Amino acid sequence: MNQGLQSFFQSYYLPEKFNYDKRRAHLSSLILAGQITREQALIEMEQSVYTTNELCEDREYICKKLDISVDEFDKLMNAPKRLYSDFPSDNKLRLLLYKIKRLISKKRFSVKVSGELFADICDLLTWINE
Repeated sequence: MNQGLQSFFQSYYLPEKFNYDKRRAHLSSLILAGQITREQALIEMEQSVYTTNELCEDREYICKKLDISVDEFDKLMNAPKRLYSDFPSDNKLRLLLYKIKRLISKKRFSVKVSGELFADICDLLTWINE
């Protein structure tokens, strides 16, 4: 990710779209390390990362790179938040098979499984974890 896109992503997109400011974690670690005080961190969090002109320039640059109009970008920013769980995935199957794998590897049950079936289960679990 080039510097301009990364800066825009961390300083504008994440805070505006998802209310997630990466500065918070960074400043928290500085507070814990004794490098700054909580009050200094709060003052820094209140400051805007972008000036209005910089934001407009970077937003236009990002839209150009993404090959979308500024209006399309604004629609995306104002669209409802979507979670990963809103999209189809095999996550439930992965979790189920992971639990089976843990049971087999920890020998928590004493069901006799043929060697061939056991090998097939292990192959399946290996494939899913890739």
